[in-house]
Amino acid sequence: MSDNCENIRDSSEEDTDQMQGVHFINLEEIMDIFEEQQQREEQEFRDSSDEDNHQMRGVHIINLERIREISEEQQQREEQEFEYGNIREREEVKRRIMELEKAYKQKREVFEQQLQLGQELEAEMNKIAAENKDFTNTEKEYRKQKAESRRKLREREDVETQERHQELMSEEESRTRRSYMKEVEDETRLLRKQKEEKTAELEQLLQGNNDKEQIQNLSEAEKESKPKLEQVQEELQRKDAEVVTISWTLIQNNNQIGERLSTIEDLRREQQELQEKLKKRQQKQILTAEKAPSTKRHWSSALDLFFQEQRELREKLNKLKPILSAQKASSTSTVRLKHGSSAMDVKDERHPKNDKWLQCLIFLWKGVKVAGYITFCVLLPVGVIASMAPDCNLPDHDCDLYNVVYDLLDSYCPHHASPV
Repeated sequence: MSDNCENIRDSSEEDTDQMQGVHFINLEEIMDIFEEQQQREEQEFRDSSDEDNHQMRGVHIINLERIREISEEQQQREEQEFEYGNIREREEVKRRIMELEKAYKQKREVFEQQLQLGQELEAEMNKIAAENKDFTNTEKEYRKQKAESRRKLREREDVETQERHQELMSEEESRTRRSYMKEVEDETRLLRKQKEEKTAELEQLLQGNNDKEQIQNLSEAEKESKPKLEQVQEELQRKDAEVVTISWTLIQNNNQIGERLSTIEDLRREQQELQEKLKKRQQKQILTAEKAPSTKRHWSSALDLFFQEQRELREKLNKLKPILSAQKASSTSTVRLKHGSSAMDVKDERHPKNDKWLQCLIFLWKGVKVAGYITFCVLLPVGVIASMAPDCNLPDHDCDLYNVVYDLLDSYCPHHASPV
């Protein structure tokens, strides 16, 4: 680190020397060049003016003065141009000098910052090296103490064995040995405590390495548990998807049941309306006969309409039968939703209501059949009579069933008077 700092210092000093030399050498060279150019131009101007004077001396005096004036004007112009050029060049030189000074200051600041950082790092490295030395020294001391304690323990164990052999000699010696053994045990306990304290200190010192090993073990365990966690997440997602699909099917079934119930109610209303229309039409057909060219066609058209309406009702009820059967089957079915080990049984609670609707429809169908049979039995003889009767061509509006019967019986009883 110190070598790097010295290299940075040397490079910064070389940069400063180069920058200082460039600053002073450029300024002096530029001033010398300007002076040399000015001297050359003055010398050339003088030589040209002398030659002109020699040539024009014997010709005209007025032309010589004019030439001098022109030469003076040219000289003034050239001097002005030269001064203007010098000013621009000086400004350019000043600008460059300022830029170089700024760059030098910036480099100087960067160098000082780097130098300060290098010094700080060097100080920290020295501190760390000193701490490492202290730790190594303490570790060596602990190891030495540990070896000494082991050696003392061995020596004391040897002493204990010898004392055990000597206990058989006499009781007094045994008592003294017992007291000595107690002292030795106390010392061994103290040594063991010291040993435990020192081992704890060593463990604290080596705890950094143990922490690294624990981190590595934890990272390995994490890597091993990642695929298991992914499998569990996939299973949970799959079960969630199953629950969503089952709930969606239940919602669709409930919607279909509601739609079917609404269609059943609509059909019931239509059936009631058709029954009312049928009753009204039967009343109209029985009480008053419509004005038409022939009663035969009228009764045949009425029968056709009746049979057509009855067919439509049968078709609608036939369409409803599979729907009701499917609804009945779906109402008795149960759905189990499984999520892990839990299960839910979902039963249709509309079973009794659907049975009631089915019974109502059956009774309605029986009523329609009975009404159809009655109307058929009534309309069949009336149609037969109408087909056998002649056309009702009376000019008045009394062309009804009573008059038709009278016309039929009139041919069989010619001697009776006609009704008023």
